[in-house]
Amino acid sequence: MARALTLVFVFLLVTALVPCSSTALSGVGWQRSQSENFIVFSHLDEAATTEIVLDLERLRAVLEEMFPNATFDSPLDTLIYIFEDAESVEPYALGGGQAGFFVPHRHANFAVVVGSQPGEALPVVYRQYLHDVVNNNLPQAPPWLRHGLAEIFSTFEADGETARVALAARGEAGLSLEGSERMPVGELLSLEAVPGDASVNAFTHGAWALVHYLLIDDEARFEAARRWVGELERNPTSNASITDFLGADAAALDASVAAYVA
Repeated sequence: MARALTLVFVFLLVTALVPCSSTALSGVGWQRSQSENFIVFSHLDEAATTEIVLDLERLRAVLEEMFPNATFDSPLDTLIYIFEDAESVEPYALGGGQAGFFVPHRHANFAVVVGSQPGEALPVVYRQYLHDVVNNNLPQAPPWLRHGLAEIFSTFEADGETARVALAARGEAGLSLEGSERMPVGELLSLEAVPGDASVNAFTHGAWALVHYLLIDDEARFEAARRWVGELERNPTSNASITDFLGADAAALDASVAAYVA
């Protein structure tokens, strides 16, 4: 039987929304508020708005706790628009029908969440937000790390005391470790960009598996990954590989990941 592994953090996070003056965007009922890292425009009541924004703040807190030697700040404001339902967001949806999406822009980042469908919306926002903060703060991070972290965090769940990442796949919200073609570690490590051909699925599953292997179920691997990310943060020109910090070459690492997945 496969193990159901997750990464669990226990923390106390107090991040209050600071009420600001109300604003009218395209109708009545919109309220503007602000948390530590997000500017929020919401059509929901204060309690529902706070819960959605706290989840995003908790995600940031876990990312920073996971990699304490790295900085994950955005040079731009991130604006979150929380719509009441799918009908109200439809005129603004990219292609229509999304419960949530995240759009980086040169002036600001924009996230949209359908308040009636947070379970569908937030994994999409989590995934794209992770891409944005990693791209901005670790521009030399290899593609497999960026995509693996984004997939790991797309399954993020939290309450006031605990947070979990790397949860089991939930439909489109995450990937399964089993039953899918996986790009070998050596090929993953050699890539400088995400493949744009039929191998993209193998790449995504390979990145998920490698990051899962590094961060879950083994303290030594977890600390090696932390030290490596800290080195990338400390030295933006570093070409250090995760294999240097694990003390294993790509072939040995691939065999270990294969055994882990199995």
